[in-house]
Amino acid sequence: MTITLRPRIHAEIFNQSANDDVFVLPSYREAFGIAYLEAMAAGLLTIGVMGEGPSQFIKNGENGVLVPPMRCAGFGCRAPEYPRRRS
Repeated sequence: MTITLRPRIHAEIFNQSANDDVFVLPSYREAFGIAYLEAMAAGLLTIGVMGEGPSQFIKNGENGVLVPPMRCAGFGCRAPEYPRRRS
């Protein structure tokens, strides 16, 4: 897997997400996070942080995954528990 960090336009991100299975945004002190909702709408397994904005709409183990704040190691060990959401 290759990760490239560079500025991207909104349409490019949506096109790229068609090839993805998981969206992870480990934001600490996230007020709401529209990016989580966009990822969920695209059918991606969405992983966020417990007790932050996304915990208002991500139900851990039902429609996404929530991990403890400031513990990024939790992201990698939780995602394999959930099947791919798209074929």
